[in-house]
Amino acid sequence: EGVTIAAKNVAVTPIATTIGRLEKNMQGCVIQLEELTYDGSVFKDAAGASITPYNTFSITMPTLENGKTYNATGVAVWFDKWEIAPRATTDFQEAAVLVAAPTITPAGGTFAEAQEVTITADEGCTIYYTLDGTDPSDASTQYTAPFTVSEDCTVKAIAYNEDDNASKVASAEFTFIVAAAIPNIAELCAAAPAEGEKEVF
Repeated sequence: EGVTIAAKNVAVTPIATTIGRLEKNMQGCVIQLEELTYDGSVFKDAAGASITPYNTFSITMPTLENGKTYNATGVAVWFDKWEIAPRATTDFQEAAVLVAAPTITPAGGTFAEAQEVTITADEGCTIYYTLDGTDPSDASTQYTAPFTVSEDCTVKAIAYNEDDNASKVASAEFTFIVAAAIPNIAELCAAAPAEGEKEVF
């Protein structure tokens, strides 16, 4: 069965797709696949579909590491199974590692009393936080234990994994109600009219 391969030096806008959506009439098209895990011989997506890296253009193939996640661009080839042929070494790029944002508990709100704040993140992550509303970084205060807040503030936190990949910033706004002063019983009695008397306005 004949296969038409796109010329590797022609600039072509890749078709963003998934392995499961590939059709035989897409042979020779430049495709873009994201979040593929390499298992030593093939790429697999989250649905379990696979596609094989194939060196059609006799280039220096990108170095692929078992277990890592890649975004792959290349020419789609069908030989009883789907293969993807990179046009250049840079067509296979390691995908950015997604780090889950930390969880701040409580998640902000309005309070009458001081609150103990706990921040959690995925195992192996280091958490940094700020209380002044600025975005934290790995130069900010490192979270090591719960802390107490009793004044209006915005807690922001970020997590870094062991490879120094950062999460998105989590945020929680705390507002505290200042209770009005309540007179004591003696003051209330002194201000109240004696029994049988009427207040005159």
